[in-house]
Amino acid sequence: MCWHGERSLIGAGVSVTPVVVPDLLTVMEAAGVLRVGRTTAYEQVAKYFATDGADGMPCIRVGGQLRVPRVLFEEWLGFRITVWPPLEAPDDDDVAIVEPDPATARSRRRSKTAAQSSRLFSV
Repeated sequence: MCWHGERSLIGAGVSVTPVVVPDLLTVMEAAGVLRVGRTTAYEQVAKYFATDGADGMPCIRVGGQLRVPRVLFEEWLGFRITVWPPLEAPDDDDVAIVEPDPATARSRRRSKTAAQSSRLFSV
């Protein structure tokens, strides 16, 4: 675990509380730090493996799972993670399904005119 210790800013009297960041992050935790969706995060991981680590988000395989080493991730970002846990990453694969309220929803059916009704049953 990484401890970002408590320290005061000179003359400001402001202190930073300790932040504990795991040494291995899940891809979704890394996505939360980046504030990108699942698809984007996994595309970056795929790019990392496809280029043998030359490009993309650093990642390792642990058994059948993917993990992002914090130290490599922070080097790739160019800064240290100072807020934990990260914001929840938007899930760009989820689609919100909104059910209409039956009390206020209007019918989508068109009412048939007399001429259309007669054509249906004419012999």
